[in-house]
Amino acid sequence: MNAIILAAGHSSRMIEEKQYTHKPLLPILGLPNIERTILILNDFGINDIVIIAGIYADQYTFLQEKYGCTIVSDPNCSVSTLYGIYSIVNIIGDTFIIEGDVVLAENIFINTPYSYYYVMKYLNPEVDAWKPILDKNGRIISFEIGCFSEPCILGVSFWSKSDAEIFKKIIADISTPENLSNNENFWDDYFIDFLDEIQIHTLEIPNYVASEMNNIIEYDMAITMCQKYYSNPKQYFINWHNNKNEYSYIMNTSQSLSYTKKLLEEYIYKHPDENFSLTIPSYFENNEYPYIIKKEKKIIGFIDIAIEKNFFLLRRIYLDKSYRRQRLGTQILENIITFSKLANKELRVNVYDEEAEKFYKRLGLKKILQIT
Repeated sequence: MNAIILAAGHSSRMIEEKQYTHKPLLPILGLPNIERTILILNDFGINDIVIIAGIYADQYTFLQEKYGCTIVSDPNCSVSTLYGIYSIVNIIGDTFIIEGDVVLAENIFINTPYSYYYVMKYLNPEVDAWKPILDKNGRIISFEIGCFSEPCILGVSFWSKSDAEIFKKIIADISTPENLSNNENFWDDYFIDFLDEIQIHTLEIPNYVASEMNNIIEYDMAITMCQKYYSNPKQYFINWHNNKNEYSYIMNTSQSLSYTKKLLEEYIYKHPDENFSLTIPSYFENNEYPYIIKKEKKIIGFIDIAIEKNFFLLRRIYLDKSYRRQRLGTQILENIITFSKLANKELRVNVYDEEAEKFYKRLGLKKILQIT
């Protein structure tokens, strides 16, 4: 799987409102929006990411160095989005195409055998929204353009490997010199004439997990959306998933307390000579969020996160012995690090011994605390 982010446009509506930062680079909770999208894609398991930046390529080279993204700098990509897609069409296949001004709070990505557009009911519907018309099988057969309370197209779509050859043929057919130089139409506007050739479905998501930012008002709304979503870890971890469905998080207080007891008893057993007394808790504080880790149907461990005023703390992490040293602990900690970046909160961790401290430092964590 791979992803393409469209970031070559001129942000004309924002410029009219005196906002001169290129839209995909506008900060959301301390991170450029496009970097948030990349972090969420990485979290899902997609690292093959192409950014079509056109004449703005110099502003995006840091993403090549930081995340290994491919930056497309052909200036013609800033003339039309169709040219951008045309220039990289051969990489399409199990591909997400994401507009650079789409703001994601949640990991909305899923892998299906069919192609689809994300749709949602917009909080502030625009007059030129695209409402898909579906047949009885959920396939898009046409669109209505206007102001609707029903679900309309979001700037994210998925194009399956099985549809890749049809997709490439359509792009070849529509990529005439006239269309490639047309800056009025978006690349997929032309697909309206080919809906009988390719099966495109829809996937509806709630309007509190994603938004667009076409103007300053929508930009402020996107910031508020992300602030609310990341005010605590609950939604992120409960909804976390990757493209291999390797494991998941669930909330279960009694099982988390049981794992807390296991962790502390194991520490005492491993350090019999330390003059240290550990009190095994019988409850979690109001600012604590414990999560059980499940692999397939088996419970294999837990994490305990505490939200403090200016940071959040990984108090405890524990995996059953048979699941250690399989990189699973690293993957779980990477999820926690991603949450801290998306929430724009410093991550600190408790350490129980020297081995744990080395594990955390190897992943770049610097704020190491004593046991609590």
